[in-house]
Amino acid sequence: ARKSLTFKAINKPLTIKIKIKGDSTPEADEAFRVNLSMANGSSATIVNPDVDGASYAVGSIVNDDGGNVLSGTTVSIFPTALSINPGASAGMMIMLNQISADPVTVHYATADGTVTAGSDFTATSGDVTFNPGEMSKSITIPTSALAGTGSFSVSLSSPSGDNATVATGSATVNITAAPLPTLSVND
Repeated sequence: ARKSLTFKAINKPLTIKIKIKGDSTPEADEAFRVNLSMANGSSATIVNPDVDGASYAVGSIVNDDGGNVLSGTTVSIFPTALSINPGASAGMMIMLNQISADPVTVHYATADGTVTAGSDFTATSGDVTFNPGEMSKSITIPTSALAGTGSFSVSLSSPSGDNATVATGSATVNITAAPLPTLSVND
């Protein structure tokens, strides 16, 4: 909408009021732009002290409706089953099903199965944070070159954000003794 301002005194600022239509939906912060232009043949100069050469200002509408994590946001681990050789590292992905406007953090941790942390694999835990716009993160769990055959698990828990939940929250890593390569020489 167009509005006019009339300055009646030099160096006396005027205020522009912009009515914001609120809602109760959690969403990302939003921005709007106010453009200023000269009217009635004035020779005054319009400046924005924050942006050199700009004749506009930017306003922000800050979300005041709770978290910006959309309803239905889920966190999953992939793959849910993985086989590796002793001494290899298990690489897994932790993924969101949709982009979030706020960060989402989830905790992951390994647990003993038929193989044991310390002797067969490195006990690993931590938090993975998805910043706005990110949908996947990777984690790596090392195994010992002397590991026995068997399995351990990796699980997800405690996602942050009002609406984030765990969809696929556990994976199994199988340590298998791969057969040694063979070499033969033909006559």
